[in-house]
Amino acid sequence: MKNIRLFLIPIFSILSIYAYGQSTDERLVQAINSGAWHKVRSLYVTEKESLQTPFLHPLTKFFISQFYNQPDSAIYYGATLLNEYNEDLGSSISSVVYLMASDYAKMNDYKSATDILNKYNEAVKAAGMQPDVSFVAVENQYDAIDKKGGFMMSRPNYEVKVPLKYHNTRENPVMLFVEAKLNDYKCDVTYDTGAGANIISKQLADKIGMNICDFQGLNLNNGLNSSTSRFAILDSLSVGEIIYKNVPFQVIDFYTGNQKADSVVDKMGLQCVIGLPMMFPLQEVVFDFENGYLKVPGKTTPKPAFAPNFYNSGENSIILSLYDLQSDEWIDAFVDTGASNTMLSAKYYGRNKLRFEGIEPTDSVRMAGLGGVKITRSIPYEWHYGIDKATIYKDTVSVAADSEQNLVDQYDCFIGLPTLVQHNRVTINFKEMWISFSDALVSEE
Repeated sequence: MKNIRLFLIPIFSILSIYAYGQSTDERLVQAINSGAWHKVRSLYVTEKESLQTPFLHPLTKFFISQFYNQPDSAIYYGATLLNEYNEDLGSSISSVVYLMASDYAKMNDYKSATDILNKYNEAVKAAGMQPDVSFVAVENQYDAIDKKGGFMMSRPNYEVKVPLKYHNTRENPVMLFVEAKLNDYKCDVTYDTGAGANIISKQLADKIGMNICDFQGLNLNNGLNSSTSRFAILDSLSVGEIIYKNVPFQVIDFYTGNQKADSVVDKMGLQCVIGLPMMFPLQEVVFDFENGYLKVPGKTTPKPAFAPNFYNSGENSIILSLYDLQSDEWIDAFVDTGASNTMLSAKYYGRNKLRFEGIEPTDSVRMAGLGGVKITRSIPYEWHYGIDKATIYKDTVSVAADSEQNLVDQYDCFIGLPTLVQHNRVTINFKEMWISFSDALVSEE
């Protein structure tokens, strides 16, 4: 069963601001409100001198820093917004606080992350209201990690190579695994760029003796269904020579209630997912599909001219700016090694309906994860794409032809494992936010 995907979208509340009447300001505000962070960055870099609204300068710098992995700058501009533009922010203060807390956590300052959320939650209580349950949950989680001494990663200063494993094969991949050691227990874990958090099944958490915290977890949404997790901290996790301490995990039930989907979960042994929180500290990873290794270089690769070309979205996802040859436009692609198919979304279908006029959907795609299954009508499509306009790749993908959109469809497409493995190497640099494909098996010059 190829079309099982599992990804994670934590709680995020986007700022709501209003246009002020100037054309550049309006376009920037529209891009911010739609979460088009590639466009936000491009507009600000090229047209910041023409902005008429002072508030937009720190606000835009805050977002660019936030989504392009500059947590120290995001904290600085977030503090500027809270201290100097409190009235302009209005009800969006909560979003700035939430994101600043996540920035402190990225810098391993879990005490400050806890404190900023605690002050906000207490202020809400003092005003006679109940704090948002997700804010309380995240405060409790940061506090628990802080009391354990913080999340830590150590690795040698030379290249680390970890064998990649597939279910099934590179030619027919459904899921990607690496061998890991959880405390003293060895098992295969999914290495998932589409997971915004580390997740583990309740069965495995109990088996290895993880202490599950008694406070409420997060509401996790995969675009198909939502469920409330529990929270636990794993003392030690190692992947090859990379060692993590005090690793935060969301504990959930991996079963969907769909017999066919659940049989695949059992067959794969899917019980643990390593997500982006464990990848970002490595600064760079290389999926060497040609030689069958996950590689972490001793030194990061020099930044290419096209960098940055992806951002870390509000849902904690990797969103790549991809060139779509058919529309001659740059589109947003969710890069997900945990997805067993590649698909152009209902959003893409809606924007390009004329291209598909008169073509009836002949296929269906099944997607599953976090207790939900959805079957989508689709059109098979020969797609040409690239990370630049110089080298174009081709792939046969599905186009979601259902008019109903959901969280899966907020981007133009998602790039799953079958497409990624067609490239001999895929490099993801988290330090300077770029992705490159090399030696594609199906490239066209």
